[in-house]
Amino acid sequence: MSRLSKWIADKKVRWFNINPYKTVDVFTPSTTARINYVQRLELEKNVIEELSIPGKQLVIYGKSGSGKTTLVIKILDKEQIPYVKSHCTSDTSFDSLLMDAFDQLNVFVIAETKFNHRINWSAETKAEILSIKASMKAGESLSETSKYVRALPYQLTPQKLAFLMGEGGLVWLIEDFHKVPEEEKKRIADLLKIFVDNSSIYSRTKIICIGACDSAEELIALDSNLKNRISEVYVSLLSENNIRSIIQNGFNLLNITIPQGVEEKLIYYSARLGTHAHQMCLDICNGLEIYQRSFRQRKLDNTVFRHAINGFIKHNQGTLTSVYEVAIKEEIGWYVLKTISRNCKEKLALREIKRHVNVKGRNYSDEEILSVLNDLIKPECGVVTYNQRTEKYSLSSPFWEAFLRLQFALESQQKATAERDRNNMHLRLIDQTSLDADVEKQMLDLLQNLRAMQEKLLKSYI
Repeated sequence: MSRLSKWIADKKVRWFNINPYKTVDVFTPSTTARINYVQRLELEKNVIEELSIPGKQLVIYGKSGSGKTTLVIKILDKEQIPYVKSHCTSDTSFDSLLMDAFDQLNVFVIAETKFNHRINWSAETKAEILSIKASMKAGESLSETSKYVRALPYQLTPQKLAFLMGEGGLVWLIEDFHKVPEEEKKRIADLLKIFVDNSSIYSRTKIICIGACDSAEELIALDSNLKNRISEVYVSLLSENNIRSIIQNGFNLLNITIPQGVEEKLIYYSARLGTHAHQMCLDICNGLEIYQRSFRQRKLDNTVFRHAINGFIKHNQGTLTSVYEVAIKEEIGWYVLKTISRNCKEKLALREIKRHVNVKGRNYSDEEILSVLNDLIKPECGVVTYNQRTEKYSLSSPFWEAFLRLQFALESQQKATAERDRNNMHLRLIDQTSLDADVEKQMLDLLQNLRAMQEKLLKSYI
């Protein structure tokens, strides 16, 4: 679309008083869905009930990308509960968490309102917050190349933060707590106890921990006293109807219609993850240079799914390369990867993986299989996760289920090609005696070369 066409379309939208939704506000893979939010009534009801119990701290858990944070924020906004949100990473320290939450308290004090929530601070509490802030400011020093910040000020203790949040009636949302190192996680468990103890005075204030984990046990295990003081809420993957609603609602908001075949592919490859549905729809729009609602309804054809594949590859080039390296280092790498991917609905113990890998006369040892599994678990690859409690392996995210579906589609296509041309010297099978290990050279080359992979994948769906 030319600049003139874009300008005319934008003017038409504004002249006819049609809300010119921006594409990035409709399809939001990396942020909370606000315009295109799909309700999950039973789950929302459950969280609201748990929030209403004084003293109960919440752990919201489930697979990465299942909509945990979006769900909680929507509920907090709907119930008009003010909150601060801290995001954890692998190097997050307990002190940095306290500092982050306190910085956000300061924003509330200065603005007095945030997201339409008014905080009625007492004059004494305001003065105390500003005093701590001033002491932190005084401890900072600047040089030409870096900024040095003093350690946590002595006034800012976990107890003091709990008091200040209680005075403001705030909820503290700690996102991705599972990424925090174990020694810091123990301190978070202690913090939960402090908020529990304060609940007799501040019944509304609590901590909500959000994590991509199998249960809340990793926090409870750190302190047995928390067992009856934490409410666990499991957020399952979205249903296919939920994903369908995200797709249909989003494209309707942009005045776009898509073929049913494309819709079904988007549902299938999303692996029931809202994040992936949003990302693929956004990639389609970006590929077609659709950046806001169109004045005239735009009808897409079946070829537009290629933009979703194109985006998938672009966003995950580094991980694809890691998988490629594990897969081709030795034949066993591919066997292990295929075993886990073909049983992705289950969690497999080592003995079960070994049984699947060692079919058709293969005889790999536990040590050889464990070596591959460890490579797949490493952060630079991250395809597989290991649950120490159950001693079982599984895909680290439903994202990989979508990726491996693409892989299987390529395999099927290549098998047909191999049947037609067994003398093709450009085709290499890892093990020509086993159909289960049929992996065409194209797939491996595509994982190594982004551009080649894009071209081959796009041909499969045009």
